[in-house]
Amino acid sequence: MKLITNDESLNDELQELYIRSSHWGLDIGFEEGELRFLKKMLHVFAMPSLEKDYSVTMEAFGNQFVEQEIVIDTLKTRLAALLKTIGPLIGRKNPKIGLAFLEQLATLENEIKQLADEVKDIKTTLFALVETIIKAHSVKTGDLIEIL
Repeated sequence: MKLITNDESLNDELQELYIRSSHWGLDIGFEEGELRFLKKMLHVFAMPSLEKDYSVTMEAFGNQFVEQEIVIDTLKTRLAALLKTIGPLIGRKNPKIGLAFLEQLATLENEIKQLADEVKDIKTTLFALVETIIKAHSVKTGDLIEIL
């Protein structure tokens, strides 16, 4: 068996992995921005006259926002740790990468995709609620655009 002293293709893969992982941070940031927007939208409809009719639903949305914010903070922390692990491996001769490391990458990527799916579900449900409120209470959409 020949000992590999410098594996350029592995180094290239590590660089690509580092860049791809960095972009995951942008994905997380995007979802965080989406949640801020949705939270603002929910607060627009948290008026006393509407709150009594939709208080349970609005409270459920509030709980979902809290849950997703915790997920986002956790993902940010784990991603930062991952980038600190990958960075020093780039350019190193014979970097050691185990199966556990690859599983960690796959798990993190799947959790980021799951976050995006969950935020999309919240968005769809919240927009449906807003549409119901607008129709039921004759809210003018022009007024909402100014508020948002």
